[in-house]
Amino acid sequence: MSIICSLIPLFIGGIFVLLNRLEVGALLSIFMASDRIANPLTVALQNYNKLSTTKNIIKKIKAIEANTSSNFNEKNHNCSVLPISFHDASIGYGAEKPIISDLTLEINKGDKILIKGPSGSGKTSLLRSIQGMNDLVSGYVSYGEKADLPSLSIMQGISYIRQLPILFDDTIEFNITLGEHFSDSEIKDAIEKSGLSDIIEEKGMTFQVGENGKNLSGGQNQRIEIARALIRNRDLVIADEVTASLDKKTSTNIRKTLFSIPQAVIEVSHHNNSEELSKYNHVYQISEGTLLEEIF
Repeated sequence: MSIICSLIPLFIGGIFVLLNRLEVGALLSIFMASDRIANPLTVALQNYNKLSTTKNIIKKIKAIEANTSSNFNEKNHNCSVLPISFHDASIGYGAEKPIISDLTLEINKGDKILIKGPSGSGKTSLLRSIQGMNDLVSGYVSYGEKADLPSLSIMQGISYIRQLPILFDDTIEFNITLGEHFSDSEIKDAIEKSGLSDIIEEKGMTFQVGENGKNLSGGQNQRIEIARALIRNRDLVIADEVTASLDKKTSTNIRKTLFSIPQAVIEVSHHNNSEELSKYNHVYQISEGTLLEEIF
């Protein structure tokens, strides 16, 4: 399109040159000058269109800020989110049939909980509800014996470990701290608990992980994500399919780390052997819209 827009004026100008109504030099000067104007305008329009696509995201962020800043204070910030208790709750969206009904669940300090269920059964919706990100259709949930703890306080008390870690093209240290200030002892403790010690000894804290952690293995990237969660010392760690794309040995080592930490852990997974299952306090299966506890 930009080529066509450039050729049309050149073609018209060429006709004027043939009719002796314009000099060749003047035509070339006009063409070069127009390029200096057209290109910046094109780039400006492209950038404006990109910014326009973020309007909904900005609106959501402002809504969260407006909802939490008014009732967030230091007292709430220091409150523990545990225990988290769901009382006869239903999880869903609007007037649609609830995804999970009659949910009664309690998460206490130090619990190691496994949640299983087929794809589309409601595992993600349940995790979002635990994090205070979804409104309940019915029933209620309390955090740390409070039914009205602000959303920001809830988020400050929960760490979320993804299946595919989000890593920045920066150092290992930055990807753990995310630019926040932590003491050397806090960083060292998180590295040891997450099993990163060998990697740090080999590569150093200033090693560049590359875009999306391309310079490290999947297991190493996952350990950085775990260290990022542990260094913040939050009450609850949610591990969402963290071993799904890892080999058996790495998966076993990651789980050993999760079992060894003092925080409460909720793991969503499909792949567990009988030995691992016995290490969870509670194992739940989501089946036909109901959360059922499995007894071993």
